[in-house]
Amino acid sequence: MGTDVAIVNGGCLRANSVIPSGTFKAKLIAEIFPIPETVAVKVMPGRCLLAVLENGVGGYPKYEGRWPCTSGMKFSFDPEKPIGERILLDTFVMADGSPFDAEKMYSVATTNFLTLGKDGFEAFLDEACEDSTGQLDEAITVQELISQFLRNFRRSP
Repeated sequence: MGTDVAIVNGGCLRANSVIPSGTFKAKLIAEIFPIPETVAVKVMPGRCLLAVLENGVGGYPKYEGRWPCTSGMKFSFDPEKPIGERILLDTFVMADGSPFDAEKMYSVATTNFLTLGKDGFEAFLDEACEDSTGQLDEAITVQELISQFLRNFRRSP
């Protein structure tokens, strides 16, 4: 999506099975992502991104659908800390190795479900968050995005 990071909630991944080795087929994508969730893009300050992640880890150790599945960043959390203070900021780095900055604006690919504040992700509703979904060429579902990626994927020799 060309964003700094991507976040989906674990609840959008629905296949409750071990995926066998072999050809990855469209049917399997539909099993993993049975809900045709539309991809959305937000530009948000780091403080909101941090709040999104805090919400995602806030239910641990319960098995909840809000667990954050992320790309473009790495972080650790301490489940012994109070909810809302669990992300260890000294471990929070972006994919390029730069440290997380609470004041910086980050572009975030996610799902429309999360941008509506569902699963407790109200940080996406903060007035400082800008909706950039309209800048996409067309609306696309997570299923379509993964299918496109796999069609364009080439194995290295």
